[in-house]
Amino acid sequence: MNLYLKELLKNPNIPLVCDYDGTLFEGRWFTRQISLFDMTESKLKEAIENEECLYYEPVNFMQNFLQQYGWGRQTYVLGYIHCDIDLKYKTGQVREYYPTIGRIIWAKTIDDKIMQLQAMLKQYGEFIYIDDSLDDLMYMEGIFKNPNSCHFFHISSVNYVKDYLILRREV
Repeated sequence: MNLYLKELLKNPNIPLVCDYDGTLFEGRWFTRQISLFDMTESKLKEAIENEECLYYEPVNFMQNFLQQYGWGRQTYVLGYIHCDIDLKYKTGQVREYYPTIGRIIWAKTIDDKIMQLQAMLKQYGEFIYIDDSLDDLMYMEGIFKNPNSCHFFHISSVNYVKDYLILRREV
């Protein structure tokens, strides 16, 4: 794991915020494609009813990561949704696979995410945000311009599997 992230996680007062698609869950709709080309509510409902969203599997190393670092701190999901069906499905998935997450926040745009992170910064004075989109992370970091309180990490910074295996060998 990134040593700076590891150091920040020692402070349980810093809220931990994670994106949904690609961070907590593998972001695929179908076996051969990543996206649902027609994002209308009817096509989304049809895909879910036909179990064509089977590839929304939780990311195992993120489950382990949040199991270790999520308890005793404010933990959030801050992810994108497209419609009410998406909201219901994703919320259920988070509740089922990530019991340490205390609050779920959904956004329609990156500006919605920024607004939510600004509210967290105001409330807590600091936050850790983990996402799989380097473009989004760099954009947000450029908006906040506050590396002492706004800590942005790419999912690759977690790299929990390696740490977990090392810890298991030491036991």
